[in-house]
Amino acid sequence: MITIALYTAFCIVANACCVKIMHVLIQEGQLLGGWQRVLQRMDRSDDKLLNALTKPLGYCEFCFSHLLSVIGFIVFITFMNSTDLWAFNIAASIVWYMVYVSCSTILSLYFLTQLFK
Repeated sequence: MITIALYTAFCIVANACCVKIMHVLIQEGQLLGGWQRVLQRMDRSDDKLLNALTKPLGYCEFCFSHLLSVIGFIVFITFMNSTDLWAFNIAASIVWYMVYVSCSTILSLYFLTQLFK
């Protein structure tokens, strides 16, 4: 159990670092800075789906953190299922999902808004 907890803690911090890196990369003037123009076009679009997608794709730091935390959890579960440490259990997976995603989202948001400022 301690091994799973250590892997989880490592993956949460790694996910938060990835969120910080991705958020910096999509800013204007950075490597993927053109993404901001794409988000602006999506935001001005008449399509409600495109408008709704702009926040998790980069306009809102909290939404961006949460989306990448969910994606990080999927990667984490895929990794853990490839090891002998994780026995797939629906109840445990739901609890682990809530712990992982909530901790990862908050840590990612902290990395984006407070760390290195």
